[in-house]
Amino acid sequence: MNAPLARTKDVEIDGKRYQIVRMNPLVGSWVASELFTRMLPSGIEAQFMAEVNKSGALDQSGIMKLPASRSQMGMEDFIKLQMQCLLVCRWYDAVTGKDIATPVMTAEGQFVMPGLQDDVVSVLALSLHSLFFNVQPFFEKSRIAAVIASFQGDSKGLASVISMPSASGQ
Repeated sequence: MNAPLARTKDVEIDGKRYQIVRMNPLVGSWVASELFTRMLPSGIEAQFMAEVNKSGALDQSGIMKLPASRSQMGMEDFIKLQMQCLLVCRWYDAVTGKDIATPVMTAEGQFVMPGLQDDVVSVLALSLHSLFFNVQPFFEKSRIAAVIASFQGDSKGLASVISMPSASGQ
């Protein structure tokens, strides 16, 4: 049995403190499935996979690889994914001095945090932190093995989608 996942994570971006909350599991499943079927924009994909592979979530056998045949995610789909990532982000308002995390955006996609609507770098960084925090546990080898084992003999279909080196390094 895996240990319970942390419900929140605090990050600092450009001197501002944020809190990331776990996504609803249905949304998180959709996000994870998008990563297996669609490629993030090139530089973002590379950064995301670098984070997955250095996180220590995998064993010493190697690197997690997503299927190479995935199509590139278009702007509309990337914005949809980014919205889901930002909806679980909160910020600590330094002006009030209170340690109360406030959502950075409304469900309609309007930024609530002052200045964030004009800050491409912080929005992208916050989106990536949220994406990684929410889907990284899915990439842990023990969790993938548990999902595959749950199919009891029908794991070949799922295993063909997930490319991981064997324990022997092959």
